[in-house]
Amino acid sequence: MSRDGVKCQACGAENRAARLFCAKCGERLDPKRVERALRGGGGGGRFWRWAWRWGRRLALLAAVAGVGLALWPVEREKAAAGTAVDARRYLMQRAMLAEALENGRAAREVVQEKDFNAFLAHHVKDGGSEGAWAARYRGAGVRFGEGVGEAWVEMARGPFRMSLEWTWSTEDGTLRATGARFGHLPLPGAACRWYAGAQKKLWDAFGEERRVLEGAARVESREGRLAVRVEGR
Repeated sequence: MSRDGVKCQACGAENRAARLFCAKCGERLDPKRVERALRGGGGGGRFWRWAWRWGRRLALLAAVAGVGLALWPVEREKAAAGTAVDARRYLMQRAMLAEALENGRAAREVVQEKDFNAFLAHHVKDGGSEGAWAARYRGAGVRFGEGVGEAWVEMARGPFRMSLEWTWSTEDGTLRATGARFGHLPLPGAACRWYAGAQKKLWDAFGEERRVLEGAARVESREGRLAVRVEGR
């Protein structure tokens, strides 16, 4: 018996399940085989074929929907940023923390949200992206809240505009990622960590910030500011 019909026991020809006699040699087909074929292969074969077809369609639909959500950027208001003077103040704070960390001294700086956003607005560039499909960064911002915060980047790749977003928590004294979103597509759990780790170029651009935050003894997020403390040896 084939998957869609009945095989003649005399000549081996394939026949539709509803036939009683072989279309090729005229031999009467085995009634038990015919009955099993009419029932869908004797054990739900027809159901599983139907499930396989619709499963593939649903998987394709889910993949298309995922790509659509990823390429649908989140529209954000421009982050409130200070002036070039505010950007320089943040750079001085970062340098002081990095120096203290390197020399084993204790230091504490409170970074203002507007100062860091001014730094992003005045200093973060495309970084020499090449090629029509290379990622080109178009803007970034942060928001500091009570024990939580978020950061986002707007970028372009070819004709598409995309947005990346991360949320974090500082409730345990360290800055810990809690979620990510690529466009409107949420990336929970392991997908969030994998995606965040895959943004090598982005992390390279903020290597100094990452080094300070990884070496900090305590990080506290408050409304509009981020307090970072490093300890001496």
